[in-house]
Amino acid sequence: MRDYAKVSPAFWTRGSGKRLRGNIHAQLLGLYVVTCPNANMLGIYYLPEPTIAHETGLTIEQIRIAFEVLTEADFAHYDTQAEMVWVPNMATYQIGSELKEHDKRRLGIRAELAKVGNHRFVQMFLDRYAAGYGVAPSDSIHSHSNRVQAPSEGLASPIEGHTADQGRAGEEQEKSRSKGASARGTALTLKALDPNWKLDDALRGIAAECAIQDVEHVFQKFKATHQSKATVRADWTAAWRAWCADEAKYQKRDRMRKAPVDPLKPPSHQAWSGRHE
Repeated sequence: MRDYAKVSPAFWTRGSGKRLRGNIHAQLLGLYVVTCPNANMLGIYYLPEPTIAHETGLTIEQIRIAFEVLTEADFAHYDTQAEMVWVPNMATYQIGSELKEHDKRRLGIRAELAKVGNHRFVQMFLDRYAAGYGVAPSDSIHSHSNRVQAPSEGLASPIEGHTADQGRAGEEQEKSRSKGASARGTALTLKALDPNWKLDDALRGIAAECAIQDVEHVFQKFKATHQSKATVRADWTAAWRAWCADEAKYQKRDRMRKAPVDPLKPPSHQAWSGRHE
């Protein structure tokens, strides 16, 4: 447990914190994920919903709705299956935007990432901080044996929900890739999105798995967003898969909002937690 955390007063006046105005549950959850006992300097950590409910007084439904608002504001992202949270700007406030070459905190960052394993939040973190912190994908970060597991899950499977056999297969693939990289004397390379990248059958298949509607529009939005931010990734197919998973949540909520309203049924929380275009 940390002794303290840095929380900027600007939370209330600008940026993603300001965009949470009018949603008291999202504001409470936003402050909680920055200051809670489980949090760390990277902002990637294990946080079960029952723990959030116990320590904030929010219901599970309120927590999930609030996380949707935090995700839209890019304040925090939550993986329900893995029970993992990522606060994108946490490292900026707790560490800074850059570290010098011999700063010992670089080792601490790698150690924390190794605890999480190859969860998509690690890749999202690296997209944002790899250059400034001098870290990149490596064996220690993607090690199968170092993946985080919930205490209640025992040792049966990693957080991605794969079977043990799938996990071992993935481990062998990681070892094979790392040997190839070692032979070349380089680690995995972060690269910008190819502007000529096309929506092929494989990418459409990923979208279909998530039941994405209007795939062409979603794909163009994906490309435009990452090109405007000059995002770099080691695996753009994995980035597209994560985007589709988030988009599926948005589309589901939009369909619920547009559904016929029963005049005898109390209004849903979805009405005030909708996404802003």
